[in-house]
This record gives sequence, C-alpha cells and structure tokens, in this order.
Amino acid sequence: MWGKTMLQQTHDVAGFSASLWRCVKAGFISFFFFITTACDATDTNRLNQFFGESEHALPVSFSGTLPCADCPGIDYRLNLFADQSFFLRMRYQDRSDADSYYLGRWQWRDDATLILLSEREIFYLAADSRDQLTLLNKQGHPIQSALNSTLIKDEPFLFASPVMAMRGQYRFEHNQGIFQECATGQHWMVLNTPEAELLQQRYQAIRKTPAQSLLVTLHGELEPTPEAKDSGDQLALKVTQFAGIWPGETCGQLGAQEILLDTYWKLTRLMGKPVTVVDNQREPSLIMASGNSAQVTGYDGCNQIIGTFNLQQEALSFNKMATTMKACPEGMASAKQFHDMLVQVQSWSITNQYLELNDANGTLLARFQAVHF
Repeated sequence: MWGKTMLQQTHDVAGFSASLWRCVKAGFISFFFFITTACDATDTNRLNQFFGESEHALPVSFSGTLPCADCPGIDYRLNLFADQSFFLRMRYQDRSDADSYYLGRWQWRDDATLILLSEREIFYLAADSRDQLTLLNKQGHPIQSALNSTLIKDEPFLFASPVMAMRGQYRFEHNQGIFQECATGQHWMVLNTPEAELLQQRYQAIRKTPAQSLLVTLHGELEPTPEAKDSGDQLALKVTQFAGIWPGETCGQLGAQEILLDTYWKLTRLMGKPVTVVDNQREPSLIMASGNSAQVTGYDGCNQIIGTFNLQQEALSFNKMATTMKACPEGMASAKQFHDMLVQVQSWSITNQYLELNDANGTLLARFQAVHF
C-alpha cells in the first residue's frame, strides 16, 4: 500500500463538509463553500496579479519532490487554470504505474492561501512568493517539519497530463463529442478512438433529445491540443476505456457531503445497470426518517413502499417492507428487482452526494443520488 503523502494528510473532504452541509440543508447557509458553476473573476484577477506582471499570468504550473513514508520521494505537479480549476499529479518514485491525480476547483484567500477542493480531498497551500507554494496542514497552518514541503513555479508551463478514471457530462453535436468533467467543469473535445466510438453509439441510443448531456464514466488521458501544447488552455480527451452511461445521475455539487437520514435518495443504478424512469410514473426512491420510528418510505417506480430499517453504524438492513398494489403498464420487473435488492442490503456508504448499498460480501447492489427540492 502506498505511503501517505503530506498532501493526503491535509484534510478529508467528508469530515470537513459534513457539518457545513447539514447547515445548508437546514437553511442556515445560502451556498456551499466557494464552489460555483461560474468562474469567480475576483479570485482569478487576484491570482493573476500575484503570479505575474500581467493580468493573464494563468495558467501556471508548480513542481517539487515531497517526502514519502516508504519510497524515495513523490514528485508533484500542480496546474492552476484561469477558470479556477486545477490538476494535481503525484508520482511515486521507484514505482511503476503509481501516479495519483486530483482534479477540482481552487480559491484564493486574502491571506495568500490557495485552497484546492477535489472530489476526495481538500488541500491548503501558502503562496510564499510568485515562484513558490508551501504545503500547509489540514487546518491551513504551517507544517512543523524540517522536510521539504515547497513547490516551485515552472518556466515554461508543464502540463500534469492526467491519466485516470473520469466522470462527466457527455454530449455529441456537430459531429463532435464533448465531455464536461465533473470536478473542474472544464469542457474537452473527445478524440476519435474505438472506445470513444462505443461511447458515442451508446449515447445516441439512449439520448432523448439531440445534444442532450448525459453523465458518463470512463478512463481517459488528457492532452493539450497542438495549438495549446505549452499552456494547457485547450485540451482533448482520449478515451481509453468506456465504463457506462448513467442517465439518472448528475455531477452533483463539488464538496457537498450528504447525511443518510431525512434525505431524499433517488435510485440511479440497480445491480450495475442504469435506472430509467417510465413516463408518467414516479422515480424509484427512498427516505429513511430520523427518530425512534426508523421508518423508510419511497417508491419502487410503480408503487409506494413503506417499512422499517435497522441502522448500526455502517450496517444497514430493511425490514417489514410493504407496498401498495397498483398495476403498472411498465416497470413491474424493475420494481420487483428493487424489492429483491432491499432484502440483500447489509451495509451502506456515502461519498459526497451518492449513497451506495452493499450486500454481505460488500458487493454493490444499488447507487442513489441525493435530491433537494
């Protein structure tokens, strides 16, 4: 198992955001953290001014070797883009195929602290000068260590070259596939590969309207287009493995961490397959109520369901499940599969806005996405 890096020790997204997200749901906060769908021009202008003489200093890249617990060192490369997105690569020395990548959004604070939010972790870095960033601890304070914790600005820009599993919204229009990555919000042209052709075919078979955006999962490689090879401003995606299309899911809100109880959970994947909602019928869903009743309610895609659940930390099971008895013209088979799945549930986990239910062997049975009305 890879040694923990200094960046991996900085902060856990789930721990940071769970309490804040509860406040969002309670109505005490009108927005979550600093993430928005549009670029904050003020932050971008401040960072441009800090890292360069001109107002167009971004993108910039930083590199450095930081300590590793069980390897000679870890080579870091950080790309910061003008749209407030970032790429971070961590390459473990003396190990083959040992690169880790984080993609996400950044914020610039008035105290010259740079905050990086990915789907898995939050990182804090202090901007010591235009040419140097220093890693901070998970509270955003200096790390008390004699070991190196600095990254140095690259001249010229060096691209982090992400090669990883990705999740994003895909559409095909004007004879071109376009992929919008979830964590960064960046749009990339999709290069023509056999796996990209398979993605296009599956997409065109599922989409309901031309140029409809659908969530897809894949493994891919990012590369700058020839006209932007020295800046990373324009990127192309090479799809090396198409994983799936999930019409019921969206990217969600970066950094949001849901709680299990009193949340409306929409079923998006069942036994490894995407869930489709039949016209004029309600989507399959669950709500597990807090309090002593331990009541679960929802819909199976045809009928209303009600029952109880038993929750003991990560262990979860459903009991005494009952339904209304309406006959539906479509969806009866998938409704039965939903009920059969609930009987097998033994554990649960939440990552950001997604709930996964597993059987006794840890096999994924179903995936849900939180919905707020």
